[in-house]
Amino acid sequence: MSNNISEFNEKYKSPTIAILEETAQYYKELGDKDNAATFTDLEKATEEGKFSITVVGQFSAGKSTFLNCLMGEKFLPSFASETTATINFLRSVKESETQKEMVKVTYVDGTVKKEDNVNLETIEKYVSTRGDKVAEKISFVEIFYDSKFLNDGVCLVDSPGLNGLLANHEEITNNQVKKSHAIIFMFNAVQPGSRSDFKILESLRQKSNSIIIVLNQIDTVDEDQQTIDDVIEKLKKSYREQFPDAPIPEIWPIASLPALVARSKQSLKYHNKKTFTPEEKQELLNESRIVAFEDRLMRYLTHGEKVKNQLLEPLEKTEKFLVDTKIRIDDEVKTLESNLSAADIQEKIDALDVEVKAIEEKVNNISGNISSDINNIVRKTSNAIIAGTRDISEKYLAKISSEEEIEDLEDNYQRYINQIQSEYHDVYDRELDNMENEFKNMVVSKFDKNVESITNYLNKNEYSGSNGCPKLDVKVDTSIFEINYDIESYKKTSDDIIKDMGSISDNDADLNNQLIQAKRNLREYDSLKEERERVEKMWPDEIQAMGPRPSVTKRTVMVKVVIERPWPLPDQVKYVPVEKIDDTAQHDYDTLVAKLRAEYKAKIEAIEERMKGIPKDDVDEIERQKRELERLKGKLDKKLAAAKEEYERNSADYRKKRVRKAKSYLQNIINESLNKSRDLLTNNLKERKNLMNANAQFVIKNNLEDVFNKKRQELENLKKLKETDIAEKERQIQIKKDFSERAYALIQKTQNLSDEIEDIENDKIATE
Repeated sequence: MSNNISEFNEKYKSPTIAILEETAQYYKELGDKDNAATFTDLEKATEEGKFSITVVGQFSAGKSTFLNCLMGEKFLPSFASETTATINFLRSVKESETQKEMVKVTYVDGTVKKEDNVNLETIEKYVSTRGDKVAEKISFVEIFYDSKFLNDGVCLVDSPGLNGLLANHEEITNNQVKKSHAIIFMFNAVQPGSRSDFKILESLRQKSNSIIIVLNQIDTVDEDQQTIDDVIEKLKKSYREQFPDAPIPEIWPIASLPALVARSKQSLKYHNKKTFTPEEKQELLNESRIVAFEDRLMRYLTHGEKVKNQLLEPLEKTEKFLVDTKIRIDDEVKTLESNLSAADIQEKIDALDVEVKAIEEKVNNISGNISSDINNIVRKTSNAIIAGTRDISEKYLAKISSEEEIEDLEDNYQRYINQIQSEYHDVYDRELDNMENEFKNMVVSKFDKNVESITNYLNKNEYSGSNGCPKLDVKVDTSIFEINYDIESYKKTSDDIIKDMGSISDNDADLNNQLIQAKRNLREYDSLKEERERVEKMWPDEIQAMGPRPSVTKRTVMVKVVIERPWPLPDQVKYVPVEKIDDTAQHDYDTLVAKLRAEYKAKIEAIEERMKGIPKDDVDEIERQKRELERLKGKLDKKLAAAKEEYERNSADYRKKRVRKAKSYLQNIINESLNKSRDLLTNNLKERKNLMNANAQFVIKNNLEDVFNKKRQELENLKKLKETDIAEKERQIQIKKDFSERAYALIQKTQNLSDEIEDIENDKIATE
């Protein structure tokens, strides 16, 4: 971010302060203590000039992350479900009492607490809704931090979200918005342009002309589905639909979180990663687009119209004072250099005495009419506030009347009350401003001289009273929104029916399981039966496939026969033909047939054994039981529907009565509160009227008299100078000429700087 503020201040603000300082010194040396003090105060006010920028948005928009990003470190807490609970002012460490970073907490009761540790843990307990009743106890928090973004009077304001968790968030934020030089309104790129966003924006547009729109969290946009430019175009389209006659302000897309990760010294998590190289951090910073936005913001702060006026106003006042002073001094020099005698000067003094007495007489005559004029002004103001209050009341009572549901009333009543309070404040402040201006104009209009001194006095003195805008103390008994119509009786009836239906459903589920199992068993039994029949048919076919049974074969073989003979004769061997029967093939065939028969028998017996093990459920009976359960369930459904219909019919009548009662209740307490505020207003305006009377009398009787007495004293001084010797007169003339020349030089310097500032092109929030 470029250091544009420092450059601007060095070029314009510092010379302005130098001129004011020189002017204060000039009047001090001139012996004019009042003007010297005036320019000393003006110098201090210019030097302490602040730029207040409030960041506004819903709590999901990422305001705290955005501010952390601008500061370069995470110390403001940011949560998905929690929100900022207080107004938090981020100021430069140079404005700290210790010139060191610190947290300064101002409580509602006026006590102040200071913390040296500016870190997340310290700040979280004071600014977040996670803290201990933060919003109830703490008025505001100031964080003094060493950031170039806070230099030269820039103050960033972190506000509670306008849809925050606490009822007073909207009022806190709206009050701060009125005091700010500029507003940064933040949309969430994930869901930009919601109806609630535009409701907030509509309220802001009524309070500020300087709104910059930031589209945050662009890193969450899935660019495979849509580009950032697509999101911006959709947002612009929604803006045109919501505000068809209004130009669209600048929209700046940024990604706060990756920019914060890139700048922070902490190891912050981003995309499941905590460690980043310098190159990766630079890439995150580039992709975040934050630098371009910061430069744009600084350009607005340093070249905006408010900045110019903050410098031009004291310069214009300086020039006017110096011109008047120079004219007076030049007149005194002319008087000294003229041939006027002391008698001539005395004649002027006598004429001035007559003028003063005439004015005093005029003052006395006017004073009698001032009370009447002030009464008229106050009466007009009171009537305007009451009329404005009546309009506000009628508007929101109509909104309450239009609500159809008790839940809508419950959801919206606090928002309505907050808006009534805010708009009431606006009417009150506007009319009091009008009263103040009318009062000043009335007092000034009574005279054709010394308007400047009168106006200065009225601007400087407090006459508007110590009381602020009367508080609308609307306390709502939320039990008015409770619906208790015979719900217990209906719940018992419906619970009993639902319990019975549950039993039926349980039984039905059991029957379903039984039916499924029974059908599965039946299919398995039929399958086994088919398998048995198939096996019974298979083995004869297999035997048949073996062919016919083999026959017995016969053949003649020669059998060796040994005939024993007595020893020593050898045995006689001879071969005898024998017929032999061969039944081996037949035997093998019969053995194989027997084996096959046994195997198939075993298979059939195994199948039959499995068939015996399958339960034989009655499917028809189970289905009959299911139909009976369905019939019972249908009867219970009708019974439940009838009970519900009766309850809803009676409940609807009851709810209508409750809605009417709630509307009447809310309307009554709002009217009562407004009536009470009117009573307070009457007392408040009475106090203001008395103060205005006192101030008017004082300014008329004393201020003008002081002016003429000062003029008379000047003439007395001239008379004394006339009576002095020539040398002293010449010395006094030279002194006055020197002061005149110094005034002229200061005037020239002031005019040159004013012209230079005037030539600065105003930076305005661009629109399309």
